[in-house]
Amino acid sequence: MILRVLFVLNFLYSYAVLSQGATGNMNLTSELPTIIGPSPAVASLMRFEEIPVNEYTGMPQIDIPIFSTKTLYSKLNFNMGLSYHASSVNADEIAPYTGLGWNLMAGGVISRTVRGLPDEYLEYASTAGKGKVGIFHNNPGGILAEYSNYYYVAEGLINGGYDPNNEVAEFKWDGYEHGKYDTQHDLYQFNFMGHSGRFIIRKNVQNNRLNVVPLDNNTNYKINIDYDPETFGIEGFTIIDENGINYIFDEIDFCEYTSSASFLTYFDNSSSSSITSMVLPYPTAFHLTKVKDPFGNPIITFTYKDHLETTYSNSATRNTLISPTVEFIRSHYGDQDFPQNIKRMKPKEIIGTTTTEIKSKKIKIIEISGIAKIILSTDSQRDDSNLPPNHGAQKLQSVVIKDWRGNLRKKLTFRYDYHTVPYSIGTGRNLKRLILTEVRDYGRRLENPDYQSYKLTYNDRRYSGRVIKNPWGYFELEPQSVPDVIEKNYATVGVLERMQLPTGGEIKFNFEASTYSFIGKDTVTDFHENPENTQYLGAEEKVLRVGDQEGVELFYSGTGSIIAERIILEIDIRNLRDNFLKLRSINNITGEAAPDMSIPCSGEEWCNFSFSPDQDYSYSLYVLNQYMGSPFEVPFTVVFLEPTTLQKQYVHGGGIRIKSVEYYENTSGTVPTIKKDYDYSLLSDNSKSSGALSYPKPLFDYGITLQTHFTTTLGIVTSHDQPPVTYNVKTKLNNLSYVKTHGADVGYKNVTVKSITPDFENNGKIESTFLSPIDFPETGDDPDHFDGYMLDYPFLPSHNYDYKRGLLKNQRVLNNINKTIKETHNSYGFSEEELIITGISLSLDLLHQCPYAYRYKFDDYLYYVNNDQNHVGVVYCDAQGFPASHIRMLPMREAKGWTKLTKSVVTEYFDSFYRIINGTEFTYNESNKQLHSKKVGTSNPEETEITEFLYPNDMLATEPFMAELIAANRIVEPIEVRKTLNQNGNDILLHTTRAEYDLFPNGTNKYLPKYIHTFKGGTIPINTSQMDTRIVYHDYDDYSNPRDVSKKDGPRTAYIWGYNNQYPVAKVENATYLEATNSALGLNFNKINNPSNTEQLQGELRKIRYGLSKAMVTTFTYFPLVGIESVTDPKGETIWYKYDDFGRLEKTRDLDEQILSETNYHYRSNP
Repeated sequence: MILRVLFVLNFLYSYAVLSQGATGNMNLTSELPTIIGPSPAVASLMRFEEIPVNEYTGMPQIDIPIFSTKTLYSKLNFNMGLSYHASSVNADEIAPYTGLGWNLMAGGVISRTVRGLPDEYLEYASTAGKGKVGIFHNNPGGILAEYSNYYYVAEGLINGGYDPNNEVAEFKWDGYEHGKYDTQHDLYQFNFMGHSGRFIIRKNVQNNRLNVVPLDNNTNYKINIDYDPETFGIEGFTIIDENGINYIFDEIDFCEYTSSASFLTYFDNSSSSSITSMVLPYPTAFHLTKVKDPFGNPIITFTYKDHLETTYSNSATRNTLISPTVEFIRSHYGDQDFPQNIKRMKPKEIIGTTTTEIKSKKIKIIEISGIAKIILSTDSQRDDSNLPPNHGAQKLQSVVIKDWRGNLRKKLTFRYDYHTVPYSIGTGRNLKRLILTEVRDYGRRLENPDYQSYKLTYNDRRYSGRVIKNPWGYFELEPQSVPDVIEKNYATVGVLERMQLPTGGEIKFNFEASTYSFIGKDTVTDFHENPENTQYLGAEEKVLRVGDQEGVELFYSGTGSIIAERIILEIDIRNLRDNFLKLRSINNITGEAAPDMSIPCSGEEWCNFSFSPDQDYSYSLYVLNQYMGSPFEVPFTVVFLEPTTLQKQYVHGGGIRIKSVEYYENTSGTVPTIKKDYDYSLLSDNSKSSGALSYPKPLFDYGITLQTHFTTTLGIVTSHDQPPVTYNVKTKLNNLSYVKTHGADVGYKNVTVKSITPDFENNGKIESTFLSPIDFPETGDDPDHFDGYMLDYPFLPSHNYDYKRGLLKNQRVLNNINKTIKETHNSYGFSEEELIITGISLSLDLLHQCPYAYRYKFDDYLYYVNNDQNHVGVVYCDAQGFPASHIRMLPMREAKGWTKLTKSVVTEYFDSFYRIINGTEFTYNESNKQLHSKKVGTSNPEETEITEFLYPNDMLATEPFMAELIAANRIVEPIEVRKTLNQNGNDILLHTTRAEYDLFPNGTNKYLPKYIHTFKGGTIPINTSQMDTRIVYHDYDDYSNPRDVSKKDGPRTAYIWGYNNQYPVAKVENATYLEATNSALGLNFNKINNPSNTEQLQGELRKIRYGLSKAMVTTFTYFPLVGIESVTDPKGETIWYKYDDFGRLEKTRDLDEQILSETNYHYRSNP
């Protein structure tokens, strides 16, 4: 069966019961805190194993839980599991140590993306180069003055400053010409225990200190940097969340060595090579090592093991000469200077290989203080084809979980295989990558033949055809003569397809290729790439003989007739080498030729080009430039197509998405218990996809024209009319600074989810509308600030407004007869965007007419300045004058904003005449990004109920110890909650609850609530003396658990904590904590905190029961990390609970050993 039993024993240890709603805020309560949770029998829940889906991106959330527990600090839980992301089937992905697509969610990391050079990097000049200077080294002074990076001066110039000493000119020259200076701030991204965010580090040039600049405006984190003030080397971070919990990141992954080898081929087929390296180690990631509560108590500790891992990457750039021809340069400037002039041009080809050695960290041990110890084991036996020899890459083998006494509580092992795609990546082998196939849970045994397991199966379908990589990096099949959508859906090869559950049930995932009809707000108009839009008419095989054949005719259409609406050329380009193809068209009536159409070929072996022929033209295939070498053949196929009657108004691309999820009761089932179908069509026009790219289609080739300084055989600069040189540049990597939306390439505005039962009955549907790139594109209306796409050189990034996207705007629920039964309409507000400069782009000014500066490579900037006007033959360049004026300097900015839900209106329809409308309005606290007020409508249209939340920043002037809470970043604790009724515009205060804090000097000083006050009616109380005191917290333990509470003037209740403060072991009513632990009772707290067995603990607890005759005593014992073992009520009657090896409740017995309840689990047996 697919139902899973979960046991939840939820102890609420907080000093005030706080409930967090959908708006992310909490409410104070004036009731006594709930310390003891319900019994296991009551807490056992049955739920359907349903997979949540991020409908906006079409990505399901697929998780395998490993372990979860509360910690000694009540506001922090520890969760460990595996999480799967389907986009991992991308061709360039390297499988992590849990297999392709799976990530272990346990600790946390701050990753660093180096942009340019590491910000703190400083490498001195040597025979190998001029040195490299990171962005932080702006004023070393003394003998190191030549290593001053003038980035911040340049940034000031962009913002309206000036450059009196030409420092910016030197920054531009040496930064662009020699790569000496870093020009961009590195990007830091953190992800740990439910928190995520991004930031950069800037240097304050006034005081020489480093400061964190968040790139998210919706967070409350405080981030402290630990760094060397001399070298600016980052040694670690401490992130303090909004609850004051400290997360320390000081285990570092170091890039030990980076080597880049480049092989250059020029247009005369000469070549050269170079090797550059970064020999100084620098950090690439910072791992979470410690978690401490706001009072400094250690809560979780992570220990790591070092692994040296090697990776490599390849790059390739091919420049095709458009004009003038190589023959023109040779003949026009002479043979003697031909080799020199060729070197002044861009190389014909640049092949690069980068090898990186990283000393990485893998979690070895996790210690949850006083609760558990988790041991992880790995090995390096991997045979992925996209890893280099001696790669050092690991795979996770096992996870062993023990309680704090060392008792085994859970053991899991992981089994793997390899998934292979017939796609060569330059290694001569198919792409083979590690995949996780099974997770075995042995429970509390090292070996258990009745283990439970998750079994995983991946899409391994095989189709005929050549496998290629599409522009987004996913696999596709090369388009065939007969178009088929299978070509596009091959992108799902390797994705998770089935997951067998320990319960015996199974979940099947059906993925498909993503679609889009929009690029930002612009509608796509050309849908010929969609194979669903064409049908096959025929094909012809042809050959172009380059060298002795000018061209080859594709077909002759005849005047006024046409044989196909669409033509596809499938060209074998393996022999084409450096030549460039073009399509020539001639008017059959006039004989005039139309402008040639260039054919971009980005593949390595095959090129597909399609066009719509004109009925009055005939077409031929040519080589772009005259070829003088030995003849060779270029085979190709002409495919004739015509459009289908019903045209799909979308194209495929941008990754994959979920199409349906099917749930089966058992693995042999053929009909799902329930099926969820996902439709991404535009609600207003179902012929269109609602998908929109947040950024244009990846760009791998572009044109560029450069002024070039050629010389004649006399060695003199030629006259003013030398022609510019035009190239087509083709690269292996995307040239655009790509922006994703919520981690995906496509965001969907509309998603319809249908639920289908086993009898194929429609259970209704849910139609959702999201804010997407259609509503908030990256393009802007201010070209002076480069707000939007730059689709040509230098490809400046856009500002990234993704914080406005992916939000639910509207939702409609319809029943099985298509009648609306519920509607939700949400409104959002956006904070003012702050544009943060994250770097400066240095690039050639293509409009600069003087080639002199960037054709002569002087050793340094000063030599360039001193010799500029003295060089022979540069008279016509004098007008350019200013040093480094050929180098353009553009700011790189990123938007920082905050999105707020301001209003939500929910309408429920009960019949044709009756409906209920509930509207809620929200305002927010600017200081901590939390909810400030919630205004809810009532049945009376003239009335609204308003709830206001006040936090430490709001109460700073009136309440004690607020400054201490703010200093500890405990900024989201609600200090006061007010409820108001607005009638006809008049506010009537209904109720106020306020927490009054005090200093509890128990161990580390703790600022915690002492009193909970309430006030009803009247005006807002100025101070607590005007309020009624309801709850008094008399004492807390070291971990802020209340251990002595009461209502005002009411009987006291004491809580005694055992098992290393993990669990409450006694609730003592009508006694103070001091009375319950009086030395006269003879309690041995070592036995309470660390009992060797249940009998020993019960013996200590009986001392309290028998020693306090006026108190009512309830005691508890536990199986640590499993559940509650016994509950003894004030009458002395005990109920016992027994669990199986997997922590599932089996039996409940009373004090007479009579069975009160029994549960048998009949799951699928393992082979």
